[in-house]
Amino acid sequence: MSHEPLTQEDLDVFAYYGRTMASVQQFELAVTQLARLIHPQLSEDVPFAHAWNRMKRHLRNSDTPLAEQLGEVGNTPQEMLERVNYLLTGRENLAHEFLLTYMFERNVGAVSLAERISILQGAEADFLEWRNFVNALHGDVARKLGVASEVQDLPLEDTRDDFEQEYVRTLLSTYGATMHAVQLWELSLKGLLTYFDLQGDDEDAAFDDIWETVERTLTTAAGPLRRRLEEQGCAPEGLHEDLETFRERRNEMAHEFFLDYARIRRSGDPEAHGAALALLEGMEYLFLEQYAKLGALSDDKAAERGWDPKDLGGLTEEELRRIALGEDEPSQDK
Repeated sequence: MSHEPLTQEDLDVFAYYGRTMASVQQFELAVTQLARLIHPQLSEDVPFAHAWNRMKRHLRNSDTPLAEQLGEVGNTPQEMLERVNYLLTGRENLAHEFLLTYMFERNVGAVSLAERISILQGAEADFLEWRNFVNALHGDVARKLGVASEVQDLPLEDTRDDFEQEYVRTLLSTYGATMHAVQLWELSLKGLLTYFDLQGDDEDAAFDDIWETVERTLTTAAGPLRRRLEEQGCAPEGLHEDLETFRERRNEMAHEFFLDYARIRRSGDPEAHGAALALLEGMEYLFLEQYAKLGALSDDKAAERGWDPKDLGGLTEEELRRIALGEDEPSQDK
């Protein structure tokens, strides 16, 4: 599998993507801090997903300080649940699919840069607005509980204020390029499902579903992927260890990178920017390398069956362009 070179237009979109993901991570931090206020037993490093699940259970209880405060500001717990779930659906698209879709549309000549950037700007505004709402809610709930409000809102506003500065755009676009490499790596996991006929082969499967299926068949003695890797002289244990490591790095990029960057800058480290840029460049290289490695496994399996992994499924590039634009659907006989 090859990785197409990036143009300046791609880097512009990737820079807006980086800004948007910074707002996503600030929103996640706000929700996590509110969850820790309501559930003090939650640890300082609790993952966002766990914190939000605890929050959902709390929101369904109508007589809590959080529910009371939401009522006072004209919201209901159900409205908050629905809105945050809507935002999280958008976050899933950003984290797993947005850049892949953009590059596909670009490659078939169907991309609208203005539309893509507009989508990102709208998402950024939504996440920042809800970050502000949740932080304000944090203070109000703390007063109802009679405890001190300790909102930690990390300094990332200059990534927007100084967006036209070359050093800021370089950091943000490099983050976007790294996340594109991450999404390619995720796509290669889906390729393992397809080419090795693993259960759960579903083009709409979520990343976690794909990961669990691949992990299960690698760690189970009778797993089909494990068996076929052993037949090819590959070590399933080594691949599983690599995948686990990359999964952790992927989560750090998607959920923690900008927060860690802001914390390091707040400490006054003059090397913060350079270190962050070097980290991103290293991660991009490693994910592209792993993407190629997994792709080679799928390509070998495809070759055994006489499949061409570069085949467009019988569709011409013009037909793919029309589908990407929403102008057409593939016919049933293709």
